[in-house]
Parts: sequence; C-alpha cells; structure tokens
Amino acid sequence: MKRDEIIGFLPLWAGIADSSQAKRLLKKLTDPEQFWRPFGVPSLSAEDSYYNPKGYWNGPVWVEWNYLVMRGLLDYGFKTEAKELVNNVSKGMITILKQNHNLWEFYSPDEAWG
Repeated sequence: MKRDEIIGFLPLWAGIADSSQAKRLLKKLTDPEQFWRPFGVPSLSAEDSYYNPKGYWNGPVWVEWNYLVMRGLLDYGFKTEAKELVNNVSKGMITILKQNHNLWEFYSPDEAWG
C-alpha cells in the first residue's frame, strides 16, 4: 500500500536529492490539494483516504517534521517556499497559543486548533 507521507520530503533535508528530484519534490510539496495546507505540511497527503487532521500520524502538522522540510527547502535554495512554510506553521501555533496558552504536540493543517 503506497502512502504519500511527510517522510517523502526528507531527501531534501538529507541533501541526497539531485536538482531534478528536488524540483519534483517541491512541486508535490507545494500542491495545496496534497501537502501545502494553510497551517503547515501534514504528516499524510490530504488526498489520501486515511487523511484526518486529528488522526495523529494521519494528517496533523508536526512542528519538528515541518522544521526538517523547511531546512531542506533552504538548503536547495527554495527560500520563498521555506519562508511561507514557517509563516504558515507559526500562524497556526500563535493563534492556538493566544487562545489557550499552550503549545501542542501537533496542530491541524487546515484550521487553527491544537
């Protein structure tokens, strides 16, 4: 069974993708129907039948994994996308922090809750 998961972007962080692979990964990553969600990159593609923003590893945004993706984007020179990712994740985290004064283990990629 094939799943499109956030782990598929780790070649960017690890620096093992060649230029054409990095561009293909960027295209998949920045597809709003799959991974480029309003509040960060989900753990599982939003197109997957198991996608669930509250489903632990089936969709929420994990900040540390989003950091690895952001780091990889920077390393390959995708600065605009890295900045947008940081802004999206921060926007969700700050909204929740203001609401309930807590930092959470994971966040929704689609709406501001943690």
